Amino acid sequence: MKHLLLILSVLICVAGFSQDRNPSGENTASRVQAYKIAYITKKLELSPEEAQKFWPMYNKYEEEMIKTRIKFRKENTSEIEKEQKLLEIKKDYSKEFIKIIGDKKTDDFFKAEKEFNTQVQRELLQRSQQRKKIN
Repeated sequence: MKHLLLILSVLICVAGFSQDRNPSGENTASRVQAYKIAYITKKLELSPEEAQKFWPMYNKYEEEMIKTRIKFRKENTSEIEKEQKLLEIKKDYSKEFIKIIGDKKTDDFFKAEKEFNTQVQRELLQRSQQRKKIN
């Protein structure tokens, strides 16, 4: 029951965040975000207390990462500079995550996030290839 309440509260929190950030395509973005939260929550085995503190900090982290990617895309800056800035953001937030969930879960978080993003990319590639076959 605790896990169900935890997941529901996290989903509600992030759904509100997603809607503010991406009004167009909100449905797909919200679903992907919900899957991501569920995936990471399961991988990290967050307690309700950890989740309550972790997800708001994660939302700030993700927002900063997105803004940075958009900024570098608009400015057409070098890939190395972009990756360095993203790494700096990860390092800064990792200190905050460690305070909330500890060293091991913070490391597991970055791994889980990378795994999830890789799975999403694979899925998008497969769907794209299927569309090409149909057309």
